[in-house]
Amino acid sequence: MRHHAVQLRAMVAIGQSPAESKRLLRKIHTGLAEVAGMMFGAEKMDDTVIHVTASSITERTSEIEGLLKWLIGGCFHFVAY
Repeated sequence: MRHHAVQLRAMVAIGQSPAESKRLLRKIHTGLAEVAGMMFGAEKMDDTVIHVTASSITERTSEIEGLLKWLIGGCFHFVAY
């Protein structure tokens, strides 16, 4: 996390402050990295762990959907599978 804060300060210093779309992409990639991290030892997972992981992904999807709706004024429709 510290590296990201340093990187953001450097980007701002050179006039390349991150746009909202870049922030959303960073949030998506962070979530995907967490899911990938949860997959270590996946062969030993039971259904409870799978449901908890799916719930986490659903919550993150809803949060991102809300941000996108706010960002473009409610014109975005997202269908979660």
